Amino acid sequence: MVVSGLTYSQIDTTSYNGGKEIFIGLDDKNYQVVREKVIRMAEERGGLRSYEELELSGDFDSIPDFIFLFDNIGDIEINSTREISIDTNFNKLSQLKGIRITSNVKSISEGIVLDHLEGLDINYINKKFPSVVYKWHNLLEISLQGGSFDTIPKGISALTKLKRLNLSANKIAKLTEEIGKLSALEVLSVCNNDLCTLPASICNLKALRELYVSYNRKINIPAEQMNCIKGLPRFEKLYSADF
Repeated sequence: MVVSGLTYSQIDTTSYNGGKEIFIGLDDKNYQVVREKVIRMAEERGGLRSYEELELSGDFDSIPDFIFLFDNIGDIEINSTREISIDTNFNKLSQLKGIRITSNVKSISEGIVLDHLEGLDINYINKKFPSVVYKWHNLLEISLQGGSFDTIPKGISALTKLKRLNLSANKIAKLTEEIGKLSALEVLSVCNNDLCTLPASICNLKALRELYVSYNRKINIPAEQMNCIKGLPRFEKLYSADF
């Protein structure tokens, strides 16, 4: 694999539609070597501005500082064998539109500002819902799976552009009535939680097409509410193993 005329065993690049994607493989043994190579690339003519997507994989518990030299990327994917945190270094990636992290994420800093972010897909294991996402007003999709938070704090109604919300595999016992203010929401997934009921405001989701509620402990949707949901103008399917 070739980068800027040099062959690197831990770095690979591909081109598509005029843009570039870079893959970086990282572990304790090659950290310093990879860091030096990325810094060298940044110092070359044109630097790192042409890279629009970045994938970082390996064995690490903190995101290395040199990753934030790629300040023009629109999408980042992170795959580590260890738990990681998302800190304010992400503010340096001001053009980010998508974040996907398959590693377990233990915390997200309240100081992160991502004005262009449209998609967030992470395995979030914290017991507290990351309300910082409410500041990211351009979000279209959120997936926070595999955590242990049981409530959703007030403020989610600020995400007026949100189309897909996946909160499956947490411990949510009650959904806030603010859910009904997500006027653009098309898909809502709350499978594998501890829900007994759905908020009455769910009938206000005029754009809702799909609702996933399988494998909640004792969920009960009264006939009146069920008819209301199925009567929503764009509604297509209720996915549940319980009905």
